[in-house]
Amino acid sequence: MRKFLITFLMGMLAFNFGHAGGDKQKQEYHKNYKEKLTKKLDLSNQQVGQIEDIHTKYEGDLERLKNEKKTLMNELKDMAAQNEKGEDIQNRLTAKHDELQNVKKDYEDKKFQMKLETREILTTDQIGQLDELMEKKWKYHKKGKHKKQAQEEKDKQAQEDKQKQEESEGVEAQEQEEFESSEPQEQQEIEGEEIQQQEEAKEESL
Repeated sequence: MRKFLITFLMGMLAFNFGHAGGDKQKQEYHKNYKEKLTKKLDLSNQQVGQIEDIHTKYEGDLERLKNEKKTLMNELKDMAAQNEKGEDIQNRLTAKHDELQNVKKDYEDKKFQMKLETREILTTDQIGQLDELMEKKWKYHKKGKHKKQAQEEKDKQAQEDKQKQEESEGVEAQEQEEFESSEPQEQQEIEGEEIQQQEEAKEESL
């Protein structure tokens, strides 16, 4: 896991040091990230320049492959949604899928090569510091993820409790309504029985 995390941050290192596109907010994020890594790893001006050169070297190809990948994924999705069956559509889907996989491989190969070249710029001490930095980042991410899951479960439970409360109040209201509607009828029955008893008593006295 650690080796993967270090390799991942190598890519982030090159990306953030060379990235200058996007809106103002994204540019500010990459600028702050660059300054933070420069300070944390104690990078020299020469190292910063070399990392920026590495990103510039791969930036065009990565952007092109990223766009190709997105286009092919949409084409494959649209093709799969067509109301067709048979060998012809299967062959076309297979060909499009293979084309997409080739572009994905080229994209990942380019990114990995960029990471390897970035790694060669760092000293052994800086690689160790990068390991510690990524470990902290990973723990923070997991903590944040667990916190989010806990909040979602809490919100879900609160929603269920609210629903149960509303159902309970609905049942109580219905029972009260039935009780109130039956009360006059019961009163009438009692009054009718009393009148009948009075008449019977009157007849017996005659």
